[in-house]
Amino acid sequence: MSDVDYDEFVNYLKDKEYSYKSSEEIGLEDFKKELEERGDYKSIKTEFDLLLDKIKTNKKDDLVRHKNEIRKYLEEEIVSRYYFQKGRIEFSLANDEDINEALKLSKEPNKLKSILTTIEKPTKPFNAGKKF
Repeated sequence: MSDVDYDEFVNYLKDKEYSYKSSEEIGLEDFKKELEERGDYKSIKTEFDLLLDKIKTNKKDDLVRHKNEIRKYLEEEIVSRYYFQKGRIEFSLANDEDINEALKLSKEPNKLKSILTTIEKPTKPFNAGKKF
């Protein structure tokens, strides 16, 4: 997806109604519930509302601020519409950062060997009872 295509997408959305909750808004909602349960919300309601308004105002810039991430989702969705599940999988594999890093490492056998043979001491204790 070119920059021109993305700009057209942004322009298309300008007069459309859509809504979503950012991770910040979701976090603030959880925080508000916790404050209400403890009875502390009333004491910071003004500041809380100001912060929430600021976050909502900043959402207007999300299409620009998260351009690369949104573009990736759009590209994947477009590919899936033309090439179905197989196309989506091929696209996501070709653009997967972990896979690309693994491919780079496969071309550097000494570095790969070093990673696989280096023993590091744990920085925190292992919890055998923890379920993963």
